[in-house]
Amino acid sequence: MAMTTAAAAAAVLVGWMGFRSSADRPLSAAEQMARALAFNQAVPLVLAAVPASERPAALQGMKLPANQQAELEQQQAELVHLTLWDDMAEDGDVVTIDCDGFRQSVTLKHAPVTIAIPRPRTGLMSLTGVFDGGGGITVAVSSGAGRVPLPWLSVGQSVGVPVR
Repeated sequence: MAMTTAAAAAAVLVGWMGFRSSADRPLSAAEQMARALAFNQAVPLVLAAVPASERPAALQGMKLPANQQAELEQQQAELVHLTLWDDMAEDGDVVTIDCDGFRQSVTLKHAPVTIAIPRPRTGLMSLTGVFDGGGGITVAVSSGAGRVPLPWLSVGQSVGVPVR
């Protein structure tokens, strides 16, 4: 009995979920395909709103220039939590998140980090690979109660991430 492409990708994904790449070994084409498939099946990402009581601290944590912070406050832009981490080898990968004029770079660790971002008015944010510690840039995010691997990135490569 022949295995479908989706079933093959899912089988690779099951193997990948317990796999930790070494920093010097890039992901195989099958592993990259499994990440892309898992991402495509999980979007749009569900991001939790920052509670009103946490908004001042979230705005301060965004480390925005005063004019951008004032603009977000004036627009009463909804802020959401984005949790991300390096889900493979912790090797210093860095990504930049771009969303409605907000931009922040994050050095990825195994320990998840949560930042506040404006909820994208277009429903789309962008993640760009900035630095690859070796083996490709591997980032995962939380969506609702689930963990979602993003497609493998190289330096300068971006992925549009639908969110709601």
